Amino acid sequence: MTGDRPKLIEVALPLAAINEAAAREKMGMKHARPSTLHLWWARRPLAATRAVIWASLVDDPLGDESLTSGEQKTERQRLFGILERLVVWENSNNPEVLAEANAEIDRCFPDGPPPILDPLAGGGAIPLEAQRLGLEALAGDLNPVAALINKAMIEIPPRFAGMPPVHPSIEKTLTTWERAQGLAADVEAYGQWMRDEAKRRIGHLYPDATGLDGEKLTPIAWIWARTVASPDPSWSGHVPLVAWWVLANRPGKPKVWVETIIDRDTQTISYEIRLTVWEALQYLVAALERLESEAAELLRQLGGYADRASQLAYVLYQKANDKGWTTEAGAYNALITAWPILATAAATPVQAQMFSS
Repeated sequence: MTGDRPKLIEVALPLAAINEAAAREKMGMKHARPSTLHLWWARRPLAATRAVIWASLVDDPLGDESLTSGEQKTERQRLFGILERLVVWENSNNPEVLAEANAEIDRCFPDGPPPILDPLAGGGAIPLEAQRLGLEALAGDLNPVAALINKAMIEIPPRFAGMPPVHPSIEKTLTTWERAQGLAADVEAYGQWMRDEAKRRIGHLYPDATGLDGEKLTPIAWIWARTVASPDPSWSGHVPLVAWWVLANRPGKPKVWVETIIDRDTQTISYEIRLTVWEALQYLVAALERLESEAAELLRQLGGYADRASQLAYVLYQKANDKGWTTEAGAYNALITAWPILATAAATPVQAQMFSS
């Protein structure tokens, strides 16, 4: 350890580069990353975590009395360059970038760096990034879910580092299996087997939905409910206990809900997805006033309700025109005129997307 020299984090950091990388990781990336493994509260961006750990170990040149003020600034800029490359997501497993960062840690700790301890590891960002930098990482958490996340992310993979997969269907074409590539291939293969087996055994309990146009739609979620014997003496069956039947009720989009249809003659309950066509039409008009592509996307999401909205637009245009409501008539007329263009842009209606939003 290099005496009492201040660490880089105590003097200065390239915050703009760190913030940009952290924001991109949290908001703009679609790469697979640990935060997609399991939801957890207050996830720390890996870029910022990596930067904090590295800057906490590397000496700032301010404490080097052999350097002039100008040389200290030059040296600090060199360290900034390493850190700016280190926080880029694409460099997360870049051996050259990691070797460069590790060399600076070794320079500051010739007898070996200290272990990193995180007693409340949560989602595991700190021990994961410490491990990435070649440091000994110790982690724990009172919550068993957090403990399981950390075990799966930072304890198990190193045990299988460099080992080939064992699943018989995986072709062993690679001569070397770097890091946990073999384990990842096994997880994918056995995960696919479990998915296929589950579909074979219980898939019939989760049938595809049928859209208004007769197309088959894959449900992305199911409403689960307990059922109880009906207290109504005239009803011999069970009834569901559901407090909220609304599927979508977000600002700027039509309200969608599930309506229960009770047939007392057959003593059965069926369910239909409902949408207020008038409300959908108003959203279409408003969307068209903002942006044509936005209206086309909404029209695509309406699926089989689109034809009803088109018919209602004609009716309301005629009524508004007869009553001299020029503003309303103009809005409906603009939608009617643009309808062929919007329908072409909408191409294939996907009703399920609206219900999932």
